[in-house]
Amino acid sequence: MSYDILKSLGLDHLDASSPDFVKTLERMQREAFQSLQKEEPRRDAGDHPETIVG
Repeated sequence: MSYDILKSLGLDHLDASSPDFVKTLERMQREAFQSLQKEEPRRDAGDHPETIVG
């Protein structure tokens, strides 16, 4: 993992080669993805903004 990425996340003090670090990072990514999915408004099959009626 890039040191620059870790530094920008404020995690540059952690050992990125540690299995615990990798597991924690994967968990954080999964939780963030699930959170984004919950925030997305659900649309019905016919409710598409790109559909032109008229």
